[in-house]
Amino acid sequence: MKASIALAALCLASASFGIAQSGMIRTGSPGTVQWRTYMQGERTLIKGFETHVVFNEGAWQKLWQRMTGRDPSTAARDIDWNKDVLVVICLGQRNTGGYRVAVQGMTQKDASTILVKFYETAPAPGTVVPEALTQPYVIAKVQRPVGVFQFEKVQGPTVGTWPKITPPLNDDWNNTDTIPLRWSLLSTGMLAQAPARQTAVLDDASEYERYVTGVLGGSAPRDRINWSEEIVLAMHGEVSTGATTEVVVSRVMLDRRGTVAVFWTVDRDDAPSRERGSPYTLIRVPRYSTAPLFFRAR
Repeated sequence: MKASIALAALCLASASFGIAQSGMIRTGSPGTVQWRTYMQGERTLIKGFETHVVFNEGAWQKLWQRMTGRDPSTAARDIDWNKDVLVVICLGQRNTGGYRVAVQGMTQKDASTILVKFYETAPAPGTVVPEALTQPYVIAKVQRPVGVFQFEKVQGPTVGTWPKITPPLNDDWNNTDTIPLRWSLLSTGMLAQAPARQTAVLDDASEYERYVTGVLGGSAPRDRINWSEEIVLAMHGEVSTGATTEVVVSRVMLDRRGTVAVFWTVDRDDAPSRERGSPYTLIRVPRYSTAPLFFRAR
């Protein structure tokens, strides 16, 4: 309990060095801040707990270099700084894999304060996890707000389960926690280099256009997406080392809260690859109000 209180206090006190943070909020409810998960992972060079709010390209490049050790020019560029800011939460070092940090929600606490609630999940008991040091982080793209950001760590979902909450009215659900969700393949292929992030949520036409142009080099279709009812999810693998690789989506699920979960992997074939590069897949899924989550099988 003392540790939780101390961490919560640290959240509120952590510095934001010129920066005003795997979510999709489009409710329009009073007090709701529009945001979505932009990047998420478990490896960064930042070893301690830190939060940042990034307002411009220069600050983003500096933070990117601190997090990755890579040249600032390699930072993702598909951010419209006139409309959005990035909120970054680095959880600090953990002794094994299997840990994750996620944004639960953001609200306009008062006229001058935006409250960011986040939670940590640990690997379920008995889960086989990588025996390696990890540093979980999450980056959220936020519609440019007015005010100062505060951070609060809250209790997350029960370890190893999805939240048990009431689904929409549907007699066919029979009180199950999740159901399969229909999805369709939009585009697949290979890139010469892996992009800065493994997954991406593209939820409007302008963001999709920037992604297709800046990341995919203009090689994805542009005219088959109904943005009022669906979004596009992108998954990228590492650059192959000679074997044939492809990104495979095994299933897409919907939980009772309306959260979409995508289960995917990079399939490797023993046959030599004729095309060395980073495989990618884009899929279309129905639009829901909460953050899509990505689960990659290794």
